[in-house]
Amino acid sequence: MTGRMFLCSALLVALAATAGPPCARAADPAAGPSAVAEETERQKLALKRAVAAGMRDEAYALQQRGQIRDAVIRYRQSLVHWPDRGLESYIAPLEQRAGFQVTQYRPDEAKAAAGGAASGPARVTATVRNRSARDITLAVRGEAPEKATTVRGGEIRTRSVTPGAGGEVTFEVSRGGQVLETRTWRGTPGSTSVVPVLLYDDALEGRLFVMTGLR
Repeated sequence: MTGRMFLCSALLVALAATAGPPCARAADPAAGPSAVAEETERQKLALKRAVAAGMRDEAYALQQRGQIRDAVIRYRQSLVHWPDRGLESYIAPLEQRAGFQVTQYRPDEAKAAAGGAASGPARVTATVRNRSARDITLAVRGEAPEKATTVRGGEIRTRSVTPGAGGEVTFEVSRGGQVLETRTWRGTPGSTSVVPVLLYDDALEGRLFVMTGLR
């Protein structure tokens, strides 16, 4: 099986549960709390699949251009959002070919292998998708205001954040200077293996949803 055939098969499996783009259908509040919760969960999964699929496409393009190191990093980033054992196996020989060592981009695993416990807060990469038509500003409580990130309507962005001592990060979404929603994500103190994934949508009840992805 060629590399391209493998990736296409993996992506088809990952995306099979999604009949259309993640924003194709909004939850109907009139359908009742259970239906809204189920639709929201479906949209959360669709977001993770969409982000992972886009990153894998980028990684494959880099691989085809001979940029193996960059491709490996991008493949690994896709696994943050959608774990895939098949893709893990596919990446392994590329990592060896590129001369990667685990300490270069999975420092938490290197510490575990050395028998040392992670200490103190570690920066993690948060992914946010703004599924609304209007721009939003994403801020992290405790950080300077100038570090806030503008996320355009329909855009997916990533940014680094530093969890507190307990692994928590509080996100604030605002528009025009007015705070719209605030949510707290709780990860594992000192670890970069779990990361925050955020979805903002004006059409959904609650608007801001904070999930946990795996690195």
